[in-house]
Amino acid sequence: MIYRSDLAVSEVMLHSVHDFFEALVVKLITGCGRTNIAVLYRPPSLSVQGTPVGTFCNQFTRLFRSQARFD
Repeated sequence: MIYRSDLAVSEVMLHSVHDFFEALVVKLITGCGRTNIAVLYRPPSLSVQGTPVGTFCNQFTRLFRSQARFD
């Protein structure tokens, strides 16, 4: 992640296990307040590391339920 030096950015640690995608969540603090940004990568379903869409959706749902506030 690339950002300007005048921004306060810190990584948010995830509390859940997710095997079928990679995730990066950061907290961005500016003069206007706080914003959380989440970036997910899921390999295509047909690749060697790919998983069915339903499996991804289940883990994605668990991620956000376990991280209700992303503190």
